[in-house]
Amino acid sequence: MFIVIVGCSEVGFFLSRALATTGHEVVVVEREPVRHQLLTENLGMVALLGDGADLDVLARAGVHRADAVIALTGQDA
Repeated sequence: MFIVIVGCSEVGFFLSRALATTGHEVVVVEREPVRHQLLTENLGMVALLGDGADLDVLARAGVHRADAVIALTGQDA
């Protein structure tokens, strides 16, 4: 499956890692530079630095072909 995760709090970090290690293709959209760097350097994840509410950012993430989109931002209670 191809999964786009918007937001990478602690939950997003562990979820993206678990999905990637089980063979899923994962792209994370994160607007905080420190979290973005953590994803790319420590996990080798494909991560986009940007706002997940921006349609251009979502298009670059490949949301049009995603099997699932998971929103894990602070505003997605």
